[in-house]
Amino acid sequence: MKAADINEEKATAHPTEVIVCGGSNVPQCHTEMELACRWLGEVIDNLRITTPYFTAPEGPCPGSAPYLNAVACGTTTHTSRELSAMMKNYESSRGRLPEHKKTGRIIIDIDVVKYGDTVVSPDEFASDYFRKGLSRL
Repeated sequence: MKAADINEEKATAHPTEVIVCGGSNVPQCHTEMELACRWLGEVIDNLRITTPYFTAPEGPCPGSAPYLNAVACGTTTHTSRELSAMMKNYESSRGRLPEHKKTGRIIIDIDVVKYGDTVVSPDEFASDYFRKGLSRL
């Protein structure tokens, strides 16, 4: 076992605060966000979620539809890596494919933005859509 693996194991010994952001821009976005928020309640303890809110698209597909976003926080005993993998698996289970990002059609996207004191996704942390939600927690 490597030292990094031991450190990763120790991270699971106590609950760590986590902040995640989710978004969807498909016609059924309200349903997708509701299901995602329900799922997050199963994997994150003490979950608090913003009321979903619409934002203009940012990034490589500016012509895509507006996004319904939500920001959530809580605690987890999962490592950041484990939690991110669980989120990608959830996205896939909802039908998200890698090529959807290129077309700007996002069924559901859920990302760990902050794990403990570490900003895991600096671009997302600095985004307007995340900041808007964070201010509502």
